[in-house]
Amino acid sequence: MVPMSGQSTVYHNNVLYSFGGYVGHRRINALYRLVGVDQLVDDPYVELEWETVHYFSENPEDIPVGRAGHLLLVIDNSLYIFGGYDTDRVVLSDMFKIDLGKLLFLVVNISADTFKIQKLVYRNPRRIDNLDR
Repeated sequence: MVPMSGQSTVYHNNVLYSFGGYVGHRRINALYRLVGVDQLVDDPYVELEWETVHYFSENPEDIPVGRAGHLLLVIDNSLYIFGGYDTDRVVLSDMFKIDLGKLLFLVVNISADTFKIQKLVYRNPRRIDNLDR
């Protein structure tokens, strides 16, 4: 894995996944994984190596552009990527899903209501239970 910043990283099933970020002035759309993270609990000096994850899509438009400052989360066995900004510092409001079993990217269609929920959660993440009120 190349040195970078602005990437997002999540933990799922003993694996760290890291997506995007920027190298120099360029935003990237690379996906990396670090397998065996739980070994670090017993031996903080164990040597683990980041691997590049080679993903694909049935439609080229389903591959996200390089981005940094985005949200990355895991639900079931899929990663979701939301927003961020691209190399030209354009703010992105798109969402993608990658199935970790198939390594297949898909665009997630989101509505204006989704943005309202996202803004509420972003402003006050402890009040997620109040979305129905």
